[in-house]
Amino acid sequence: MKLACSKLLKMHVYTTSGKHVGRVKDISFDLDSGLVREYLVSSLLHRTYTIAREQVVRYEEEKMFVEDRVLEEFEKTAITMSINPPNPLGLVEDEARS
Repeated sequence: MKLACSKLLKMHVYTTSGKHVGRVKDISFDLDSGLVREYLVSSLLHRTYTIAREQVVRYEEEKMFVEDRVLEEFEKTAITMSINPPNPLGLVEDEARS
């Protein structure tokens, strides 16, 4: 199947069970093979998902369908991040204030 990048960008993305994930905002390519590596998808709630090419199940007219587990994985990550936020600076909490 051949599809122009202009058609992929802004394409609606759904899970195979029909849940709307968002729209394709960007595409990254492997420079060696020329194949799509992943899609950057933005939701209506301004969440951004990175979806690997292997997670895409099929394309239909102006729609991309991905595995159901894509949303489940992102929801688990979001919950983990809210419980254990990242500490990129490696800051240690002052024990005296605890």
